[in-house]
Amino acid sequence: MPRNAPPRVTVLAVLVALSATTAPSPGQETRPALTFASPDGERTLEGVEWLSVELPPGYEERTWRVVFSVDGSQVCAVEEPPFECSWNFGPVGQARVIRAVAELDDETRLVARVHTPMRSTFRFRTSVERVMVPVLVTDRGGRYVNGLPPDRFEVLEDGVVQDITYFEAAADRSQLDLALAIDISGSMAPVMPALKRSVKELLDNLRDDDLVTLLAFNERTFILTRQVSDRPQVASFIDRLQVAGLTSLYDAIVRAFDSLDPSNPRKAVLAFTDGEDRSSFRSLGSVEQRVVDTGAPLYVVTLGPASRTKGIAEIMERLAAVSGGAVFRPDEPQELDRALAVFRDNVSNAYFLGYSPGEEEPEAAAAEKRFREISVRIRGDNRYRIRSRAGYRR
Repeated sequence: MPRNAPPRVTVLAVLVALSATTAPSPGQETRPALTFASPDGERTLEGVEWLSVELPPGYEERTWRVVFSVDGSQVCAVEEPPFECSWNFGPVGQARVIRAVAELDDETRLVARVHTPMRSTFRFRTSVERVMVPVLVTDRGGRYVNGLPPDRFEVLEDGVVQDITYFEAAADRSQLDLALAIDISGSMAPVMPALKRSVKELLDNLRDDDLVTLLAFNERTFILTRQVSDRPQVASFIDRLQVAGLTSLYDAIVRAFDSLDPSNPRKAVLAFTDGEDRSSFRSLGSVEQRVVDTGAPLYVVTLGPASRTKGIAEIMERLAAVSGGAVFRPDEPQELDRALAVFRDNVSNAYFLGYSPGEEEPEAAAAEKRFREISVRIRGDNRYRIRSRAGYRR
């Protein structure tokens, strides 16, 4: 390691180092690629954005610093995992060249670049090709209603009936893309043993091909697995979680939604926390915007007395409701098991509907995006209770 390299033994570094595999053998000619996790190069950057890289397996412990630059100027240097930082790109929406350099312990480097586009001055049509709507239907006794055909559903956008172009019922259930975000802040210590046990039991009861992304968060967010179906692997990371630090709940929720596969209609985020956000870069408004735009339901399990405060309860209810998800508040370990069983049943019994909104007039498309309200009805029957996504921005 270079003489000036800082010590890297921290509690947080251990969590990310868990995912490291055997390093490449000495003398290997071709180094694996350093890649950007964020940004992805597909969209214009404006305001505060995250810069984040993914190191190849085996290189986490060999990297002592990652330097980020924007348009040739250094903006931050990160000396411990996760290798990420935030930067304010301003309101202009310029094209950018972002570069990351990972400096290794053998004084060599891995380099990655990403180019982001300029914001268009004119927009002549909407970029929304299909709106996906997860829908849960229950009777008045709370029992799931399965087997309804597509023609029983009516989807409305801003009160206008839409043509349903995609339909998936529980019987046709596709692979679930699930992001699990677990609060590992210091105050989680009393509930962590029961939480670990219950989450592993939930994993055991998912379908074999369901994919799980595991995130742990305190004042930082750690992505420990990405869309894997290997249950023992995920369970091993859960077993090794340790508590420390503050709570950046908003940042973790955004990272969890970012980890979902946009092409998979059946996806969800399940977050566990015991208190209010204390250290996020993200604002509540930006989190709600991301939840609305992604179209996946957010489920939140609040634990411990700190989570009973009016503020955190109202915020979580608001985020879950707009997404079509729910909030669970278990007081005892057995109640936590029941809450996770309800979550599993919710994602397993949901219908997924899709429709293609019409093109907007050029003047409307060029204007600021606004919220479009979505409602779902069952034709010819008002006995059922329906929970769905509240809308999206367009």
